[in-house]
Amino acid sequence: MDLFLLRDQPVDDLVLGRLFIDHAFTWYTLEDSADRIPPGRYRVGLSHSTRYNQTLPLVTGHGRVVRMHPGIVAGTTPPDPSPPLDHPGGILVGGGVSKSTALLTMVYCEQACQKLVAALAARLAGGEPIDLEVGTDSL
Repeated sequence: MDLFLLRDQPVDDLVLGRLFIDHAFTWYTLEDSADRIPPGRYRVGLSHSTRYNQTLPLVTGHGRVVRMHPGIVAGTTPPDPSPPLDHPGGILVGGGVSKSTALLTMVYCEQACQKLVAALAARLAGGEPIDLEVGTDSL
């Protein structure tokens, strides 16, 4: 299985992107422009996140380790707010993008992450490696 992350140009401190699975557009992504992983090929696995208290994708390579995650709903806290972040940075995964007022917001994040984890788990159970190719930082 191959994942491909294609990024748009940064807007303020955020970078919107599109995640493809086996060449088919699947979900949107959002990253902090200061912490985004550089272009390149990364290995993707699944592991338990203490911050989100669920199994989520973990991206490793080029000396970096980042979590793909659903984010935190505004006004709520993670299940256990005491642990530090699993890994600096991260890739927020969502089913859509909403721009109300001046805020860029990801929507349907929990559903998108659940579907992503299910797809990855099925491939990993079959012994198939999963790679993420992060393209150049523009379309």
